[in-house]
Amino acid sequence: MVNALNRDVLSLDASQREVWRRESRVEVEAGLDAYASSVQRLSRRLTDAQRWELGEILSQLK
Repeated sequence: MVNALNRDVLSLDASQREVWRRESRVEVEAGLDAYASSVQRLSRRLTDAQRWELGEILSQLK
């Protein structure tokens, strides 16, 4: 999914990319906020061992 998005964005010319960045900023920020919120909610419900494992998984995703 990420690779497809990268291909789509890279296929745009420079001016189209700038327009895409401006228009998608709000949507991307909302998605990131929702992701961070869900990680925080999940983290509160986990034991210390589970929290450590979640941290390891998330660090590998970055």
